[in-house]
Parts: sequence; C-alpha cells; structure tokens
Amino acid sequence: MTEQLRDKLYDALRTNERHEPGFYRDDKRHNNATIGVGYTPVVKGQGGTWLVRPEAEADFKAAGVTLSDKHKRAFEELAYAKNNPAAKDAKVRQDGAMKNLADIQVDDKQGKALSGRLIDESIRHAEKMIGKDRFDKLEDKRKTALAGAAYQSPANMSKIGAELGKAIDAKDWDKAAKVLEDSGTRLGDPKRYESYGTEMRDPATPGKVQVQDGDSLWSLAKQHGVSVDELRAANPDLGKNGTIRAGAYLNLPKAAEPLPQNPQEPVSSEAPSTEPPSSEEPQPQPKPEEKQSELGDDGRAFIDRLAQPLARPALEVAVKAPTQWTEEEAKSVIEDYGRYPQPEAMNNWLRERTMDFYQHRYGKSTWQRGLDGRMVEAKPGITPIVEPQPAKAPDGRPLLKMLEQIGGKLAPAFDADGMSNATRSMQRGLNFVNGDRMPKLKEDGDWGPITDFGFKKSVAAHGPARIDEGFALGRLQGMAEKPQQPEELAQRTQDILGPLYGSQPEGQEKEPLHAYALQMGLNEIGPKHAEDWQSLKLDGDIGPKTTEAFNRLAETAGPMSLAGSFGKWLGWV
Repeated sequence: MTEQLRDKLYDALRTNERHEPGFYRDDKRHNNATIGVGYTPVVKGQGGTWLVRPEAEADFKAAGVTLSDKHKRAFEELAYAKNNPAAKDAKVRQDGAMKNLADIQVDDKQGKALSGRLIDESIRHAEKMIGKDRFDKLEDKRKTALAGAAYQSPANMSKIGAELGKAIDAKDWDKAAKVLEDSGTRLGDPKRYESYGTEMRDPATPGKVQVQDGDSLWSLAKQHGVSVDELRAANPDLGKNGTIRAGAYLNLPKAAEPLPQNPQEPVSSEAPSTEPPSSEEPQPQPKPEEKQSELGDDGRAFIDRLAQPLARPALEVAVKAPTQWTEEEAKSVIEDYGRYPQPEAMNNWLRERTMDFYQHRYGKSTWQRGLDGRMVEAKPGITPIVEPQPAKAPDGRPLLKMLEQIGGKLAPAFDADGMSNATRSMQRGLNFVNGDRMPKLKEDGDWGPITDFGFKKSVAAHGPARIDEGFALGRLQGMAEKPQQPEELAQRTQDILGPLYGSQPEGQEKEPLHAYALQMGLNEIGPKHAEDWQSLKLDGDIGPKTTEAFNRLAETAGPMSLAGSFGKWLGWV
C-alpha cells in the first residue's frame, strides 16, 4: 500500500464528499453526524444496532483533536437517538449532542488524518474482495475507484467483489463500471458511484475530455475552442446548473473556430472584464434586457434568482435591519420561525434579531412582555415605524437597485466558473465577510433559500463592493485548492482580482495592480507559515517564483486560511 494511493483516494473522497470542518447532519448517511470528509463517529454494527465507533477516540487523536468527556457523551447520545428514533426525547438528545460537538473543528490536513485509518482499511478491503494480485496490476485510478467504493460501503464491496473480479479478468471495463454504478443506484447514492464507474472505464476516446479538479465549463470550452453553450449542447445530461465533477467525461462538440474577439469580451489569455471600458466620452448604456441577452445560461440564472422573492415571510422582513421593522413585521417573524423549526441556526439568528427589534423599540433594561404578548414600559423618544418600508442599505440605497447592480457585475463570473462553482465561491465569500454575524452558509454549491437570503442580507448590510470582495476571496480559496502553473495563476489572478483593482487590461501598458497585490499579500502572509520565507520581488510578474510561493502557502496554510489571511491583509474581512 503506497502513500501515493492513500493520497489519491483522499483526493477522490474530498471531491465526492467535500471537506466540512465542523459536524453536520448528512442526509446521505441516515442524517448521521458527520465531519471532515465523510467521517462518522456513530456507525451501524452487526444486527443493525447503532454504536460509537470503537476507534473514534484514536481517530480524532491522530487528527490532533483530544475528545473531552462532553464529546464522548455526545457520541453516546447520538447512538441512543439513532437506535430509538421514536422516543420522545430522541430529537432533543440528538440536537443537544450536535451542540456539544460544535467546538470540534478540523482543517483539511486534520480531516485527512481523521480518515487515515478508514482509508487504509478501505484499500485493504478492496484488495481482499478483488484479489490482491489482481488489484496490484490495476492502474492507480482504478485502484482508487475500488477503494473509494469500499470506503463508502464495505458490505457492498463484499457483495460485488466477485463480479468485479470477473469483469477485471476479462478487461471488460464497461462491465466493471456498470457493476459499480448499479450498486450505487441500489444504495441510493448514484452520483458518487458514477464517478467510480468513470474511473473504471477506458481513458477518454476522441471526442471526449476528462474533467480535472478545478475545471469549469468555461475553462474547458476555452481550452477546446468552443463556446460554453456548444459544450452544454453536447452534454444534455448536465442539467441547468451545469455541475461537472472531476473525473467525469464530457462530450466535445465538433471542432469549432475560436470565439471571435470583442473589445469588451476578449477571448485571449485575458479574462472578460466585468466592468465597462473607461473613456473620456460617455458610453451608451445598453438596456438591462440587452445586457442579459449577452450572458450564458448560468449568468441569466443568477440574475433571475436575485429577482425572485425570498422563500419565507420572515426572511423578507429579516433582510432589513431590525431598526427598520414595524411591530407587525416583528410578530410575523416570531410566527414564521415557530412554524418552520428548521434550519435551527437560522431560526436562532431570527430570534436574536427579534430581540434586537424589541430592545430598540422598548429599551434594553426595563422592557418586558405582558400576558397579552405586548411589550410594556416603552422607551421614550423612539418613534415607531408604522408602515412597512422597502429594504435599504445603511446609506439609504434601495436593496433592489443594489441587487441589480451587483447581479449585472457578477453574472459573467457565474458564466465563467459555472453556477455550482461560482455559488460555492460566493458561499465561502459571504462566510468570510459575515464572520459570526450571520449563520454560516453550507459551502455546497447549491443556491438554495438560505444562500439566497444570506446573499441579499449581506448586500443590504455591507453594500455591493464588500460582497464583490468576498466573492473574490471565495474564488481565491477555490484556486488555492489545486496546484497552479504560472500561466494559469496569472490568468486566474487577473480574472479574480483584476476588476477590483481596475487592472483588467485594455492594452499592453496597463499596470498589473492585481499582480502586485498578490505578491504583496503573499509576502505579508508567508513568514507566518514558513520560517525560511524569502520575500518575492514586487515586479507585477506572476512567474515561476510567485507561483511556487502561492502553491507552498496553499499547502502549508491551507486554502481557506490563505484566502482569509489575504482578505484580512486587504481589510476586506
């Protein structure tokens, strides 16, 4: 068993699972408490009884986390709730256990250590079920696929091992892939097993391309000289969001000419600008519908979602500051979170905002609620708002106008990165910007109701410019998750930071301020994570030395810490 195979399996698991630093309930694992890359301290034992994983304490210790008695009791409580779902106290005990585990956080390296024993066991189990001699002769990508399937379900691998062995002996890779995919369908987890099936098949044939980690529809389309829409048309199964997974194969459309050059949308090594070109003469502004017609599906979908109302009445109120609420709106928020018990973190936040309203309205020291539900002893000097007001920013600008402004600016990036990747970057960016002032968004790439509210509330609270900066940090974190080459790093840095620094090139003599910012930021962050750090020359050239420094910090500090530190240095978070 090689360290290289361990690393490949962990990378594959991280792609399929995503890394979660804190405990969450995973609906794909029977709503089980999960952390890191799919690690569950409570598992189903023989006879179907749920129990605490015997090796849990050792696993967390390997990750540098010492479990307290509180944590160990929480695991026992989770097992009780899983074994007694109909008990009246099951949910209360499960919720209490999750709260008691909230202080456990693991970064990416700790997540790898936490799952290290399970990774080794999965590789050994795949070897045993397939046959070690047979397993050893396989390419690493196929070993990784089989070990990944064993990691997801050792019992399932035991069932399908013999059938896989026959297919491997016959070199019938399509058959082996289908065995994995069919078992995933039976387990209710088809997407994950589709990725394993993809790895079992032969390498891409002419007319196909394999998606690599960090690829987007935009980058693949640009690489092969076709448009995003043409690439979508050749892959109708992608769906509206255009989500692609590393390892999957895409059909390439018939060879097409490179996209035509356009002064406002260059398709050279430079990324399209999200700002109109500056000029001494005023430029005619296209109508909104004309601007939107130039966008791809993802850009239009993003703008369309911003125009939709929020999913719950309470959120329509809470997007405003509590000082802008009426008393009737405050009551509607109370009724709303009483009607919708989930998500708990959002409801707790709504309760706090309701308290903010009443304290603003009636004072902080002597107010109290009477038997009729009304607040008494009103604070003198506060003139209540009687009629509901539209949401505004602290500077008085209407929220709808701000959403229209930032939507038009960011939509091209959603086209470029793809809806799912861009959404994940936005979720990360909003978490950076809001800190603990808002419930942490799940960074899953799904623009659901909570992400929609988080975005609109953040725009109202901070203004478009700060959200633009947060989005850049989220994209920077995503870039740091994959080792960069100099040309790639220069291009992506310009894509992400160029518009914010006004250095999106209109000509060869444009000052590369975004490149200076990256080099200065790395010099600021580097000494904190590398004792032998040597300062980069501030020349605005993102070449091999800057790229090596970026990749080194991405590994030692971690992508999230690198992006967060960069944001703090710039004063964005």
